Amino acid sequence: MADVNSPETPQSGPNIPRWLKVVLAGSLALNLAVIGGVVGLALTFDGPPPDKDFRTGAAGAYIGAFDKSTRRELRDRMRDSFKGERPSREQFAANTRAFAALVRAEPLDVAALQAHLDAQTDRFEQGRKFGEQMLIQTLQTLDPASRATYAARLEEFADHGPKGGKDFKPH
Repeated sequence: MADVNSPETPQSGPNIPRWLKVVLAGSLALNLAVIGGVVGLALTFDGPPPDKDFRTGAAGAYIGAFDKSTRRELRDRMRDSFKGERPSREQFAANTRAFAALVRAEPLDVAALQAHLDAQTDRFEQGRKFGEQMLIQTLQTLDPASRATYAARLEEFADHGPKGGKDFKPH
C-alpha cells in the first residue's frame, strides 16, 4: 500500500489559496443578492410611482380638468392669497411639538387633543372653502364651449383617472 503522505500521491485538485476562495464566495454571494433583488423588484413592481401631481385626488380632478394655463393661474392665485396665512416651517414644527406634548401627557387629555385637531381642521376647512370659491369664480369666467370642454375632461378623469391611466382605480 502506498504512503498517503508520499510525494507520488496525486492531489485531488489545484491548490487554490484560501483568500481567493473567500473572494470568489463573496463575489458569488453578491451576484446572487443582486439577482435576488432584481427578481424581487420584478415580482412586486406596480409600475412607476404616481406623479407628484396635485390632480390625483378628488378635488384635484376639478383643478386638473382645466387647461395648463388656467391651472397655473389658479395655483398662483392660491399661493398669493395664502402668503401671509400659511404657517412657516417653525410654526408647523411648534404645532407638531405641541401635539406630541399632548400625546405624551399623563393622564391623556382627550379634550385637549380634540381641540388641537379641531383647530387644525378649521384651518384646512378655510383653505378648502377658499379653493371652492376660486373654482366657481374661474368657471364663471368661461364661455359655454369652454365649460363643455372642462366638463368633458372631468368625465374623462372619472372614467380613466389623471392623464387617462388605463389602470386607474378610484379610491
